Amino acid sequence: MIELIAIGILGVTNVALLAGLYYLNKEMTKERAKYVNALIAKNAFEMKDLELTDKVDTIEVPEVPEMTSLSDLDDAEFSKAVLGDEDGFS
Repeated sequence: MIELIAIGILGVTNVALLAGLYYLNKEMTKERAKYVNALIAKNAFEMKDLELTDKVDTIEVPEVPEMTSLSDLDDAEFSKAVLGDEDGFS
């Protein structure tokens, strides 16, 4: 029974050690990025701008539907496209 408790304690210790190493690696990567930004920047304002650009996430642009010429549509299709009416009258 004592052996199982000792193995459990060692397991928890190993998991905690791995989590600590992961966190340390993550923080060191952030510090390394700040150091590189400081080397690239010529003044404090450029360094601040470089730090802000590191935090920007990419934006996914939705697809734009195909455009149709309104002059090619008849009256019912035109009113449906422009006004959103089904019958063509308000």
